[in-house]
Amino acid sequence: MGSFDDIATTDPIRIWEGVLARTVEGKQVSLAIVELDPDSIVREHSHENE
Repeated sequence: MGSFDDIATTDPIRIWEGVLARTVEGKQVSLAIVELDPDSIVREHSHENE
C-alpha cells in the first residue's frame, strides 16, 4: 500500500461476528480501521503491546 492508497480497497479481516477490520502496517506504525455492524457488542479487552 502506498502513502495515498484508499484503505477501503484493502481486504477486510473478520474479527468477530459483525466486526471487520482493515489494516495498514509500516516499519514503525500499524493502523486498523474497525467497522462495527449496528448493535454489535465488543467485549472490553487490551493488547499487551499498547
